[in-house]
Amino acid sequence: MLRDVDKTWLTSADRLANERGWAAAATEPLRSRLLVRVSERRPLLVPQVILLAAAEALEGCAPGAPRNDLFGLDAILRNLLSIGQEEPSHRPRPSGLVWGGYDEELASELVANQHFNKSPQLAHLITEADFFWRREWPDKLPKKIRNQLPSTPADLYQLATGVTFDDLISIALHLWTQAEINNYTRFPFEFFEKLGVDENAIRRFLEITSIDSIGLAAEIAAERNECTIPSWSFNSFRRYPIVRLETGEYLVLRLGFMVERALGVPPSLDVAQSLGPSSRQVVAFRAAAEAVFENSVGQTLSRMFNSGQLSKRVFDEVNMQKAWMGRSGQKPKVCDFAVDCGDVWLLIECTSRRIAADVVNASGGRESLERELDAVLTDRKAKQLNSTVHLIRHHLQKLCGYPPPDGTRIVPLVVVPNEGLGWNEVVAQQVREKVRKNSGLTHPSALPFAIITLRELRSFEALMETGQADASMLVRWRVAAPDMPLEHFIDQQGLPLNRPAWETNSFSLVTDQLIRVMQSRGMDE
Repeated sequence: MLRDVDKTWLTSADRLANERGWAAAATEPLRSRLLVRVSERRPLLVPQVILLAAAEALEGCAPGAPRNDLFGLDAILRNLLSIGQEEPSHRPRPSGLVWGGYDEELASELVANQHFNKSPQLAHLITEADFFWRREWPDKLPKKIRNQLPSTPADLYQLATGVTFDDLISIALHLWTQAEINNYTRFPFEFFEKLGVDENAIRRFLEITSIDSIGLAAEIAAERNECTIPSWSFNSFRRYPIVRLETGEYLVLRLGFMVERALGVPPSLDVAQSLGPSSRQVVAFRAAAEAVFENSVGQTLSRMFNSGQLSKRVFDEVNMQKAWMGRSGQKPKVCDFAVDCGDVWLLIECTSRRIAADVVNASGGRESLERELDAVLTDRKAKQLNSTVHLIRHHLQKLCGYPPPDGTRIVPLVVVPNEGLGWNEVVAQQVREKVRKNSGLTHPSALPFAIITLRELRSFEALMETGQADASMLVRWRVAAPDMPLEHFIDQQGLPLNRPAWETNSFSLVTDQLIRVMQSRGMDE
């Protein structure tokens, strides 16, 4: 099912035919109910709902050995049909608690929807994985942290897991390629032996990414009863996107999850789990990961704005503190980056905070939403942004050599990872409520604060490359549609959400490198 709905090239007619085929495979009277739903063109196969239905079916599965057939199909289809179709008397009543101007349940669902059913962008994932794992730590990383870590994140991954990072992504990309080109999602073990990858690396890869169906059911049950709040990126299906079958074959549950398992957040969680979440090395790794994310944002801004023109310059925290240092050597509070765009200034704070599973599952309610927002808009970040606004308004000459032009607009932004808390009407309304209660969270002479993802920043970079956008578009966004996600505003302007050229080039370069390495080791064509 997941293979059928994840194919990006299918037309709506193809998808309808797929749904009709799966519905027809059920037994009566379920088959008739499903076919009616399909005939009404009401979506039946939605990736996130399929996973939820599969999890419920696994939990309710009778004990015994796996059958390796479609006997349990009715259970999954019955769950698909029932999700969201409860009788009114069985639906939970509104709690009366409000977050962002909405009932907490609806607010939770609106935030969660920004993370559901997202198709992985392979080029972006590979580029980010290359930047994070395969390069040395940023120069600005403090020496006391650097001394606790190997020279690169990839070295730390190999130390923790016994798998080289290049082998991890090589195997995942080869599985992706076979599925996309040949429609394969079931692989015999012999397939892995022909990849040109060390057999110990293959064994460790399968140990950390695959599980049998009984084990998967146990993981799902344990996750539901877990007292702690797991990362969304490491939930059962994402941690184990490959299922070991009784036949000895390996079944890829969902291609996107399998690729994200190697290129997304999960490798970082492998490190934490292998070395111990509270170990000194993992604590140092978390601090270093924050520095790598900030460095990635800084390099993006430099490509966008450091053109050599006086009115297109990027200042980092060190530049600003040096220019605005007090007489006694006291460093002022400033944000991570400030971008001079003439009569527009962009103030950027970064956080590598990624959303927790209870928020993505819309199960945590108001407390979980507030926890995530507080982690992104901390008092410290707000003070740093507001202090920088004040310094630009009153002491810009010390930084740039000239005062701010009349009518200068200041746009404060927090950049989060793609898996971070998104920006929408609910989050925007709650930010306004927080500002109303604590005026120190914003500055009266700046435009309203907003959150953007790294992917949105890169989409904006692509528009600037082609001359389709500049900083004034961000001002228009914050004035005309302050509650709208940036990518929605870009789309509303009739502009494409593309990747920057360097990201496409980097994708080609990295994949070519990996292919050459596997071929040199004897990978079959």
